[in-house]
Amino acid sequence: NNSGRLFKLYVSGLAEGRPSVLRGDIVLCLWNKKEYRGRVTATEQLDVLLEFHPCFHRSFDERLDRVERVRFSFQRTNFRTAHAGIEKAVDRMGVGMLLP
Repeated sequence: NNSGRLFKLYVSGLAEGRPSVLRGDIVLCLWNKKEYRGRVTATEQLDVLLEFHPCFHRSFDERLDRVERVRFSFQRTNFRTAHAGIEKAVDRMGVGMLLP
């Protein structure tokens, strides 16, 4: 389902956490013998909302076209931010406040 600038994609197993898909993750879709790179903007119970380059939005017709393959790629930014926060907390509060 294409709602304006976002595509909604059903992902089998998403509710159980298999696969684990987070906001900000990269999605690679093979369509029309070309790979398109997009980004996960939100996750719902069974679906993810995806955003792609405007040329994909203009060309892809959800009523007629089908994506051949979808791959999710791990986005490291979320984990780097979390690790940086932990390091700052240790510096400011000490390791005893975070780890028993």
